[in-house]
Amino acid sequence: MNATTLIICILYIFNTNVLVSPSQELLFEPRNGVKFSVRTEVPVLKVNYTVYKTALTSLVDDWLKGKIGTGQPTEQWERNYIARVNRIVNGEVNNCSKEVSDTSGDKSMGLYCSDENLDKKTRDVYYEIIKIKVPGHLNVVTSHRRWIRLTYKFLNLIGVKFSDKMTDLVRRHDLSKYTHREVLGYAIMFGDGALGYRKLETRDEKLEWSITLHNHYAGNPHHPEYFYPLQEDGSRNKSISVLKLDPENGKNFLDESLIDMLAARGERDLAEDREFNVKKWFDLSERFFRRYNKEDKGYVLDRIGDYGMLATRFFSSSENVKLVKGLFDNRRVVFENYSH
Repeated sequence: MNATTLIICILYIFNTNVLVSPSQELLFEPRNGVKFSVRTEVPVLKVNYTVYKTALTSLVDDWLKGKIGTGQPTEQWERNYIARVNRIVNGEVNNCSKEVSDTSGDKSMGLYCSDENLDKKTRDVYYEIIKIKVPGHLNVVTSHRRWIRLTYKFLNLIGVKFSDKMTDLVRRHDLSKYTHREVLGYAIMFGDGALGYRKLETRDEKLEWSITLHNHYAGNPHHPEYFYPLQEDGSRNKSISVLKLDPENGKNFLDESLIDMLAARGERDLAEDREFNVKKWFDLSERFFRRYNKEDKGYVLDRIGDYGMLATRFFSSSENVKLVKGLFDNRRVVFENYSH
């Protein structure tokens, strides 16, 4: 064990706030007392969980290689991140009738098993999760992660100050959505993103979504729910702020949660606007803030207020405006009053 690995392991053992597994350094572990859902079967697919994981690993490989679906990331670092998560968390493909070496030149992908080389049961599951629109979900996640980076870039340009940890948090944001713990539930609920929340029809679909949501909150501290696990009565005890529960990283996670909300609003709510109006973008609905403890909500509202003041100053200079020209899907970026 080298020194770096030893340090990571020590942090994993002794950090009582946010844990990062030494084998999954791109992902977060649940807080003490919280566990990811563990199961042996996937009722909605009517298969063993190992078969599902193997089919998913192969599908994500195929998606990254452009064999299926759309929206694959173009930057190599991001492809590597997703490939690492796929291999480390989803697992090696072990239900192949034969193994096929990767010929793409991307060594991070390891050994590759195409769908035609899976055994019959695993191949059937592979095609079933395509029908459930798992490739569409992968596209949705990748697009959201791009908007996370665009939002972060814009905020840096207008002069928002973040901690040195934020760039890493932005790069890791929502990588858990590529894992077996979350992929299926998100695909069932949102499909390819063409619709919002759908009404789940079967008991198995509802179960899959509830497991996915639990796992996502349990593994992502940019959601306040990470710090407030469900109680037996279905409530979340938010009596202590994230700022106090995690004095070292609380502000970082709250900042990331605000970036997350802005990215989602920019991508969805402003998608049809001919101009990208930053003043409209920053005008977040009260519903976005209901998830926070009172103290944390105050922090987040102060931050969005600061963003507005910095944006006002930034857009007063025509030279600054040139810096953000076309940043959001090649639209003109403005900071103007608008009609609600």
